[in-house]
Amino acid sequence: EKIVIRKTVEDAADADDSDGTDFVISNKTDTAADSLTIDFRGVGFDDHATTNYFGLDLVTATNYETLNLISSTNDTAITPTGSTAAKGTVKKNEIEAISAGSATSIVVTGDTELSIGTDVATAAAKMTSFDASALNAKLTLVTGASKATYKAAKKDTVFTFGSNFTYEDTVVGGASAKDSMT
Repeated sequence: EKIVIRKTVEDAADADDSDGTDFVISNKTDTAADSLTIDFRGVGFDDHATTNYFGLDLVTATNYETLNLISSTNDTAITPTGSTAAKGTVKKNEIEAISAGSATSIVVTGDTELSIGTDVATAAAKMTSFDASALNAKLTLVTGASKATYKAAKKDTVFTFGSNFTYEDTVVGGASAKDSMT
């Protein structure tokens, strides 16, 4: 299965992020090897300040063992004043929280900077592989408690493990000298 998510209208300016967008995706028939591809086309990001209220608050993908995420630019976007922004103006996508309870593998591709888990750590308890090595852009990931192999993107990658990093995790750096983990 493949879906495309675009965000063309900015959320209302607020301090508590209460009006953001959530997606819950579930398949009709659950098998042992379900795969889902989500193409994020210019969903933007929320800077939690006063200028940018795009991005997604939550993406829940239940019953998919393989989750493929594509980070790409937008086709068009409507600004708060009602004008149309040009194609490709969104240069960063943000998923503030992702829940993928059945996912054993998450693969990230595309050409647009991506942040995952900026509000809530990634929830994918069965995940054993997070591979962003085909993402030709920057990546920021706040991991959950999954014990997995994490592969960095081609550009600057930041993995934030907090207290979740153990001897069971493996981190493979990318091409950037600015890759980091905490």
